[in-house]
Amino acid sequence: GQTNFELLAAIVKYKTVLKRLREGVCTRYITGLQPGTILNVTLQEGGLGVHINEATRPVIMVGPGTGVAPMRSLIWERYHWQQDMLAKLQSTADVPTHGSNGIGETVLFYGGRNQEADFFYRREWDYLQHQMPFKVFTAFSRDQQAKVYVQNVLKQQAELVYELLHSKNGIVYVCGSSGKMPRAVRAALVEIFVNCGQMADSVAEDYLQAMEKEGRYKQETW
Repeated sequence: GQTNFELLAAIVKYKTVLKRLREGVCTRYITGLQPGTILNVTLQEGGLGVHINEATRPVIMVGPGTGVAPMRSLIWERYHWQQDMLAKLQSTADVPTHGSNGIGETVLFYGGRNQEADFFYRREWDYLQHQMPFKVFTAFSRDQQAKVYVQNVLKQQAELVYELLHSKNGIVYVCGSSGKMPRAVRAALVEIFVNCGQMADSVAEDYLQAMEKEGRYKQETW
């Protein structure tokens, strides 16, 4: 059968203060393609190092904007891991769908400017929440007077985040803009460890660095 590739891209197109049009080289090329155009492409392995050995562990994903694209792939991967697990155990009564003998909890923190225009893959998330242990928390920065970002929603869900990461030895994936977001997410996690784990600031920082060394905090930003 055919293999389909889908892209989630932010089109770079704006005017400078001198009213000159500026466009992104790649997105300008993509938007100019006609249906039926044949492309020669190469695939490059991502840097998140995802492995099926992580299937039973809980995962927290932080993917605002186009950062949700790799998260989408990972979520569907975990869904299919679960289906494979269930198929192997289908002859066993009371087959677990999550936990130590099934797929781990998956929690996505997604952000965009406004819900109406930027809530990508909403229907998929609604479907998957009924198929696997999966939750979505959103931050739409322009839908209210006070701007709300993924780091704010992480802190709102501090107890859940702490339980999955500290008590259940979970994994964090962060994808998206390489600007302020990754630093803000790290700061939010440190604050959660301090408040929920009664840790000193330095101990919380060390804990997050240890997660990195153990491969439990993975980041791919651009």
